[in-house]
Amino acid sequence: MGVSYSPSSIVKDAQRHRVEVRPPCVLASAWDSTLEPPPAGSRLPTLRLGLRQIRGFGRGAADAIAQAIADATPTSCAIWCAART
Repeated sequence: MGVSYSPSSIVKDAQRHRVEVRPPCVLASAWDSTLEPPPAGSRLPTLRLGLRQIRGFGRGAADAIAQAIADATPTSCAIWCAART
């Protein structure tokens, strides 16, 4: 098994290195935390926290969400996203 760090440890380390941290997002996050391209005007990447950082959120649920997104048509995803804002 790999090493798992607490969300606060990950966030604090990223902040020490002046890396922007974004919360877990059902549409953007993978199971593990990932680096996203730098935002406009920055050379540093952004850290997107992974779904594993959500207490009580299991790998099975994350896999089911990823599969549903992969199976969704762009139209159905756009409608769902618009309804959530």
